[in-house]
Amino acid sequence: MLHMDTIDKLVLFLCCILIALMQPFTELQVVSAIISSIALGLISWFDSHQYRTIIATSFVILCFFYSHLCIFIPVILYGCFEKKMSYWVCLGLLPLLLTDAPPASTRIIILVLALISVLFKIRTIRLEELRTQYQTLFDTAREISFRLNLQNQELLEKQDEDIRIATLNERNRIAREIHDNVGHQLSRALLQVGALLTIHKEIPQLLSIKDTLSQSMDNIRNSVHNLYDTSIDLNAQIESIVKNFHFCDTELNMGFETVPEPNIKYALIAIVKEALVNVTKHSDATCVRLSFIEHPAFYQIIICDNGKATDSRHENGIGLKNISQRAEALKGHFLIRTQNGFELFITIPKERKYERFNN
Repeated sequence: MLHMDTIDKLVLFLCCILIALMQPFTELQVVSAIISSIALGLISWFDSHQYRTIIATSFVILCFFYSHLCIFIPVILYGCFEKKMSYWVCLGLLPLLLTDAPPASTRIIILVLALISVLFKIRTIRLEELRTQYQTLFDTAREISFRLNLQNQELLEKQDEDIRIATLNERNRIAREIHDNVGHQLSRALLQVGALLTIHKEIPQLLSIKDTLSQSMDNIRNSVHNLYDTSIDLNAQIESIVKNFHFCDTELNMGFETVPEPNIKYALIAIVKEALVNVTKHSDATCVRLSFIEHPAFYQIIICDNGKATDSRHENGIGLKNISQRAEALKGHFLIRTQNGFELFITIPKERKYERFNN
């Protein structure tokens, strides 16, 4: 689709050609058409109004010497017209007023066509301004819409996170209440039954009651442990530990896609605490990077700092021994690297029954 400015120039140039054809044919008419087309092309090529003014001024001066060029003044006026130079552009009509050629009737037609060309250009400038404003408004609306969608997504994610945290807190509360109330009552009942059995050893009903209470106690204990285990948010715990670590800068990369088993959660939290304490006590690091990477068969934890790898950092260190024991208790591996700073490399396998590490 042709641009409106191009269409206007083409229409005005054809109108000038028709006016030229109405005059007696001479070779100068062809030369005038060529010169005018060249001048119009140069005016359209240059964006600077200074160059356009120079070209238009040169064309107007030529009009005083070659009157046939006056026929193409309207299209030249259209090409160089600008709002801030509207009065100066009108000086381009001087050749029509100060020369005797072309004839008076033709000059009137050219003057009318020049006025039309100026009106066309004003209309085209206004349309271009409206088009620019529309594009600006359209881009602004798209940006606002994008930001609103992004903010809405963040709000939804925050709501989901708040609901999840509230659910975990409620699980903790229920577990505590069961442990503090029902658990204590069952424990008291077991003690009372045990006291009765001491006095009345041969009553089978008391033995049955004791077995039932013991089984109920075990079930409640397992339920409380399950509630508490599922309520531990590993990501939130690690982020909280890192946030409260002020010894140096930290970089955290949580790449776990699945939720580890409760015993692995406890171990990872303890390992991170031990590693950061080791940095605080024995390192001159300015940055610590913690990476949690999940593989199909195992979890991988890398804790690396840019401090010096001195012998005192990994010899006779209780913290590092605790980390090693926790990894071994989960059938995992623990490795220290000192090529680039000081790095703890821990791998823990998945989907096995692990023995718990009790510190």
